[in-house]
Amino acid sequence: MTRNLDTIRVMDLFAGCGGLSKGFHDAGFKIIVANEIWMPAIESYKVNFPQVKLIEGDIRNPQVQQKLVKESKDNQIDVIIGGPPCQGYSSSGYRNLLDDRGNLFKEYAKLIKDIRPKIFLMENVKGILSMKGLNPDLSSSELKKAKQLSLNLYRFKVLKRYMAQRELNEDEKKELNALSDNFLTFKHDLKKYSVPLIDLIQHEFRKVGYQTKIKMLNSVNFGIPQKRNRVFIIGMKEFNGIDPFPEPKSEGIISVKKVLVDLEFSPNKSLPNHVYTNHKPPFVKKIKQTKSGESVYKKYKEGFYRLIEDEPSPTVKENHGSVFVHYKEDRVLTPRELARLQSFSDNFIFKGTKGSVLKQIGNAVPPKLGQAFAEKFKSIIKNLKS
Repeated sequence: MTRNLDTIRVMDLFAGCGGLSKGFHDAGFKIIVANEIWMPAIESYKVNFPQVKLIEGDIRNPQVQQKLVKESKDNQIDVIIGGPPCQGYSSSGYRNLLDDRGNLFKEYAKLIKDIRPKIFLMENVKGILSMKGLNPDLSSSELKKAKQLSLNLYRFKVLKRYMAQRELNEDEKKELNALSDNFLTFKHDLKKYSVPLIDLIQHEFRKVGYQTKIKMLNSVNFGIPQKRNRVFIIGMKEFNGIDPFPEPKSEGIISVKKVLVDLEFSPNKSLPNHVYTNHKPPFVKKIKQTKSGESVYKKYKEGFYRLIEDEPSPTVKENHGSVFVHYKEDRVLTPRELARLQSFSDNFIFKGTKGSVLKQIGNAVPPKLGQAFAEKFKSIIKNLKS
């Protein structure tokens, strides 16, 4: 198949609504094929990237993998981007070492092996740097012990979460007490069978012939009005002294007011996803009493946090609907305002319920940060060709 040699072709895995795709597209890359499993994100991706071949389904499914490999080889993919879902890694969740979602990087590596891109980019939460995974060299008896310890710890944390939500029944109380008595022992013993997850990830990519470099970047340093630390893993067959990470922008810190001021007291119904929430009077009263830099509910640091107008926002993330409160108006931000904090342009449309839209926005890589990576990759690939 003949192709324009100046066109850099991309595959986006775990694409979500398309934050990374948007950034690479804006930098002049051609997104050829993408994969996503969650229907609301699929609908959003289709609307915003109708030209992309979107392969729906679980990346662990062999048929899905075969389709991705075929499309990639037919179109000579240069770059693979994407980040496995964070549920298996994040320190904010009740992580179970046996959770299959913690091993999705292996599916990513399989595709890297089959497609052989010039460069790949993998994004994840900062918790990935402190997370543990099971040592792959365990004997069958050690693996059995490790699995039981992991299940015990996971069950303990689940019961603690239940206790915060409701009263436990008698059997649950007995189980929690027994697990609590042995919690520190379980934790200590499990360490013997665990290794740093980041080491497992790097090892997996080494097995398929790729070196990796890892760095944590904050979106606030790339012209995005948000403090958002995320870990980025870049892989190449050989780096040969190349620093593959983009340099921070020199434009300085962007405040929330700079990107939201034109929407103040403006329920612009023509703007996609700019829908106000109808608050009940008692909640509005609580908002009025909340100062910038504080949360409506004091015990929650992040939920319903009132923004400070001349500062960037905290991390935009899916927080069970408890989104940021406007710095000036007595209301929460609209999905469109949150999307602006993530650097999405106003013509990027999110499909689905309000809850699913908030989740899509919170899970996305800011397009502007994706664009910074794309510009860096463009120069690297150009030098490889020369």
